[in-house]
Amino acid sequence: MIGINHNSVGFGVVPDEKDLARRVIVPLDPILADHVGRHLRPSDRDEVAAMTPRGMTLQGVCAWQAVIAKIGVAITHRGLPAACVGAVELRPGVFEVFMFGTDAWPNVAITATRWVRRMLIPALYLAGAHRAQAASLATHISAHRWLGYLGASIESEMPGFGGNGETFLQFVWLREAVEAALLKDVGA
Repeated sequence: MIGINHNSVGFGVVPDEKDLARRVIVPLDPILADHVGRHLRPSDRDEVAAMTPRGMTLQGVCAWQAVIAKIGVAITHRGLPAACVGAVELRPGVFEVFMFGTDAWPNVAITATRWVRRMLIPALYLAGAHRAQAASLATHISAHRWLGYLGASIESEMPGFGGNGETFLQFVWLREAVEAALLKDVGA
């Protein structure tokens, strides 16, 4: 990953081989997502809270994402769920991509990034997605950097999108851009 400051997108210190073995990618389920939802890092807590319907808890929203996800994983660190990443199909060909994590996010960010780039984006492409999107709280700068690194571009600013009137940014991957990136990755 030449040319990127890992700390700028929440990656933390590059781990040694022994520490890498402590990360496990497992299929996403509501129990793992509930755990992450109960221990959200502050920036993700603010973002999820701004999108949580009245009467639902943060962990309930996180668990619900696991139930409705078309594709998703939990990434554990030292035996505990540290992050959940996946996508929900909103309508044919349109997916909402999500990621939420605990304070252990810096320990699994590289693993999550690799999974998204190597598995999630190609899987959505093969599933016929013509659009994938992610809404991010305007103040969640590290999420914006990460989404940009993953190839998403800012489509629009959405004032008043949050439950208390918070501004969000809409990030998007469009099929044409993903095709170009995939061809570039294979050297075509």
